[in-house]
Amino acid sequence: MNTEFENIEAYSPGQFREALLRIIHNSEFRHIVEGICHYQMKDSCTADEIILPLNEVHDLNEFDDVLIIRGLKNLAAKACNGLQLRGAENLALPALLLSNHRDIILDAAFLSVLIKDLTGKRIYFGAGTNLYVQSWVEDMLRINHGFSVIRGGTVHEMMRNSLQLSSYIRHLITNERAGVWLAQREGRAKNSDDRTQPALLKMLAMSGGKNFIESLKELNITPVAICYEYDPCDYLKAQEMQLRRDNAEWKKTPQDDFVNMRTGLLGWKGQTVFTIAQPINQFLDGIEAQTTNRNEQVTLVAELIDRLIHTNYCIYNVNRIAYDLYLNTDKFSEDYSDEEKAAFENYIDSRIALVDIADKDTVFLREKLLEMYSFPLVNQLEAHKSSRKNAR
Repeated sequence: MNTEFENIEAYSPGQFREALLRIIHNSEFRHIVEGICHYQMKDSCTADEIILPLNEVHDLNEFDDVLIIRGLKNLAAKACNGLQLRGAENLALPALLLSNHRDIILDAAFLSVLIKDLTGKRIYFGAGTNLYVQSWVEDMLRINHGFSVIRGGTVHEMMRNSLQLSSYIRHLITNERAGVWLAQREGRAKNSDDRTQPALLKMLAMSGGKNFIESLKELNITPVAICYEYDPCDYLKAQEMQLRRDNAEWKKTPQDDFVNMRTGLLGWKGQTVFTIAQPINQFLDGIEAQTTNRNEQVTLVAELIDRLIHTNYCIYNVNRIAYDLYLNTDKFSEDYSDEEKAAFENYIDSRIALVDIADKDTVFLREKLLEMYSFPLVNQLEAHKSSRKNAR
């Protein structure tokens, strides 16, 4: 444990046992395990059959390899139609893996499983403290190589926390020689219009002690495109968009975050593909030659990361159908059948039916659901167009 980072860092092997005992004696954790047994295992096991053996686990590596990795693979087998890693040739650890953000828990968890299979190493990942809706959640995340991204506070506190976070990420990459995952923005893009926040890049560079470009080079930033064919939380995201539209003061509660985590964890995701793009270091000298203005460099790096993520999306027929429906076109109609289109429209109707709010606006909800399924294709088309323009 490093005292400089003790309030945010992933738990060490020496902290493992105490944290595990807190988890397994938490009643809310038991409730979640019971839910997994019921929904994913069809009551073929009991909570005790999963929890009681944890009392005999004393080693972090055993917990990691035997329980967490195996558990995530079992979950993927039941909740996904295949879990695939593409672009493995682009991965060179240590690196900062910067991706779009779809699922609160599984983005980092599934990527960690895929990289563990490829390299034999687990990656570290950042988790916002807004997700610590119950005490066991923080313990579970930090016991699994997660570190805390502190949300909120005064301006002074946010600056201090940003510098600490930046320093910890740099420590993991340059000293521990580890892989680290972060989302490209705070929170998920509800409409799937994935964009890198410039403030994130500025935070990452804070601890570099060099100019902006050199500071980023040290982190070996490697974009990752995350694609789920279906988003289990799609109707919750659409519901949230209507609530925000109707009430500017509306804010998510900790219970809302918990429902999103549970729904994303247990829900059907279809084909699930993670694609590792080219590391950005090879492009950074060109950006530095283009401009010495720091703010312009930040903007250009953010656009570069976005372009690499967008061009590496895995596009499914649901995206093509949503694109044509949302934009009222038949651009991709030859790629899918009438039966597939009807099935997707029935799917959208079924998701709208799950929205449980007063004054439900079905027209608005349908538009937002189509928007979130079409945006990956919209952005990929634009990214290909931009890449061709830059190549000329």
